[in-house]
Amino acid sequence: MRRLLVVAGLLVGLMLVAAVAPTSPDAKAANGIKVLAKSGWQQTSLYVGKGTKYKVRYDAGDWTVDYRNFDYVGPQGYPPSTDSQIYQGCKLNSNWPYARLLGKVGKNGPLFSVGGKSFSNRGDVRTYTARKKGVLYLRIHDANSCLGDNGGSISVSVAKKRAGVKIRLPLERIWREPDSAAYKNHCGPGATQVALDARLPAAQVPSIDTLANPTVPHRTRWLSSFDFRHLAT
Repeated sequence: MRRLLVVAGLLVGLMLVAAVAPTSPDAKAANGIKVLAKSGWQQTSLYVGKGTKYKVRYDAGDWTVDYRNFDYVGPQGYPPSTDSQIYQGCKLNSNWPYARLLGKVGKNGPLFSVGGKSFSNRGDVRTYTARKKGVLYLRIHDANSCLGDNGGSISVSVAKKRAGVKIRLPLERIWREPDSAAYKNHCGPGATQVALDARLPAAQVPSIDTLANPTVPHRTRWLSSFDFRHLAT
């Protein structure tokens, strides 16, 4: 029984320590993907189909291609003034600076630049359309044979971009308000006005009286001449 009580006490103590322990930067980065400067291509958890839109967000971190001689930088890589001082024989693409975050979809997919002016500050997001299906891979811009003196890491989040919902209201193409003088209920005109307001600039939406009142001279002319077909495209 005493052993059980001791074990239970240890478990409670560990739970309390975990509850009050400060969160380290590495623990926070664990919610995303940590791309190590000392490793080559690193597989992410994101699989995309051809034509799929996906997003990459810069969350935290910095890295260097030579921890002894050059500063740590973000995913945009080194500025030209620094990049030109580094031996150029370790680049994967001469058009991109060292330490830029690179990506590819599939093991044999074409390389593309993730980092850049629009992807240099924490929280920056870039959206891509996959040219082929496969898993997203990320790495630092530095050849595998030159990774030994690198240091640091970049943490990012990746996700597929949600497709927008395309609204189609086929009734708008065929519906017409009745012209009978006995028509007094404004529910129909009100619903029509709301539907039109969701699809047209406010200045083009007729008033509820125009839609409901058959005595308004231009009401019938407006309804009969308006092209409802474009609202469903």
